[in-house]
Amino acid sequence: MSGWFKRRWDWLAGRSRGQRWLIKSCLLAAFTLVVFFPRPDQLVKQLPRWKNPDSLIETNVPFMAEINQKIDEQLKPDGTKKDELKAVEKFVYREIKYGYDWDVWGNTDYWPTVGEVWDIKREDCDGQAVLAASILKSRGFEEVRIVGNLSHVWVAAGTNEVMSPQADKNFQRVDGKLKVRFPGMKTFLLTWAHINRFPALRSLLLLAAVLVVSWHPVADMKRWWMTFGMGVAGLLLLYDWGGKYLKNSATGGSLDFWAGNLLVLLAIALALLTKPTKEPGS
Repeated sequence: MSGWFKRRWDWLAGRSRGQRWLIKSCLLAAFTLVVFFPRPDQLVKQLPRWKNPDSLIETNVPFMAEINQKIDEQLKPDGTKKDELKAVEKFVYREIKYGYDWDVWGNTDYWPTVGEVWDIKREDCDGQAVLAASILKSRGFEEVRIVGNLSHVWVAAGTNEVMSPQADKNFQRVDGKLKVRFPGMKTFLLTWAHINRFPALRSLLLLAAVLVVSWHPVADMKRWWMTFGMGVAGLLLLYDWGGKYLKNSATGGSLDFWAGNLLVLLAIALALLTKPTKEPGS
């Protein structure tokens, strides 16, 4: 296997710079896709759901009557619509325990059907939102839709919002069309902080892949390991910063945030600047 790899690596070293980058970029894209979405069947299902998240709102499911009965038992006879919204929100949070998609489904992002959410009883914000939206629509609420941003997903029903809504809305369907807007800095930092929750092995694999692609095929591999160590140090700082940020004990201007990003970027820059130290095949 090592001999086969060396022959292919030497062949790559003999290509022009443009050909090398085209081949390496394709390999990196394929590898990144596998790391983020190791289950391609779920990715195929997910693609149309990103485009139309409201398609996941379902009311004609066999367990909906049972759910609504439990919610009705928690409502007072003179309860208002806002009381009903809060009761639905409380029910979903109680029944569906939080779990990141990479832990529950394997893929980095997967929006399940309402039936999958109810069966597994463990999901992150998008699955909880799908169930909450389906319940609200079954209870007669109008203009029920799924809203979200880069880091969180919640539910809107008319002018009301539930499931921990946020001010920054990056996507929602309006008049049948998906409206997308660029996230604000707070949303971006919150999303980046979730690196602390992302499987460390996947992060290391991605870092290694980026550095391998950036490295010249016949450059000194001892220096590659030193560069990789620098990138790992940056990841460790980012993981530490992410944990603190999610606990509101760090900001985007923290030293470990900037130092972590700088070390990772510096490692990539050094890899890009490598020169061949020997002839291919030697």
